[in-house]
Amino acid sequence: MKMDAYRSGYRADQINGAVTANREAAEIQSSLAVEEGHLSELLTSFRRPLLLGIMLACFSQTSGITATLSFLPEVFQAAARLR
Repeated sequence: MKMDAYRSGYRADQINGAVTANREAAEIQSSLAVEEGHLSELLTSFRRPLLLGIMLACFSQTSGITATLSFLPEVFQAAARLR
């Protein structure tokens, strides 16, 4: 798959010129072809940070902070009307 600067939406050609942008796009494409990764790597090497992030997201949802922050402007407006 040929990747030129204009078709990819990569707008570095406006900064460095089309030749440099095409060269950088080709470098990105070749590095993507060389790199390999599997889901098992994510689960083995990043298990602790991944679980910590999931637990923090769950705690945030269960603590109700999202709902509190969502309705806070309305609470302040109602409080101002009571004065």
